[in-house]
Amino acid sequence: MTIALLLLLALQQPATQPPARPPTATTQTPAQPGTTTPAPPRRVAPTTATLEVKVVDRSGRPIDDAHVSVQGPTTREDKSDGSGTATLKTLPAGNYRVRAEGVGFIALEKEVTLKGAVAPTQVLLSLSAAPVAPPPEPKKEVAPPHRLRRRRSPPAARQANRERCRFLILPNTRWPGRIR
Repeated sequence: MTIALLLLLALQQPATQPPARPPTATTQTPAQPGTTTPAPPRRVAPTTATLEVKVVDRSGRPIDDAHVSVQGPTTREDKSDGSGTATLKTLPAGNYRVRAEGVGFIALEKEVTLKGAVAPTQVLLSLSAAPVAPPPEPKKEVAPPHRLRRRRSPPAARQANRERCRFLILPNTRWPGRIR
């Protein structure tokens, strides 16, 4: 069985051809006036690239739903997924400013140069937590100014109080709580 298979494969292959000769330099005839010669086709390098931006916090945990924007030859925006990655495809090659911002984090910008490549360019942005504002202090109720002043008794009442106190405290007697 194996011999039959080998024989079948050998018969299906075409006869070997001599190797192709490299093109020889030919002398070009001068172009006639009024005619144009077509330019030889050139291989063009890929002009678009893919940018993968991974947004994490300082401890390395991915930040979900972070806003990622790219400014350069073109402007694009995207949101990061659950793994903290935002993928921006078909960006023209060039210099870009990548900005990431998330709720509760300080925004971060980074300069990136994209070259036309097959593999995506990866950028890691590590955001710092934003400082938390202290809660506002509760307002204290302040009494109106007329209630803050000490009420003074009328002069007649003051005179009566002095006379009462004069008879209660006798000179040269021991008063309870009074230290001599």
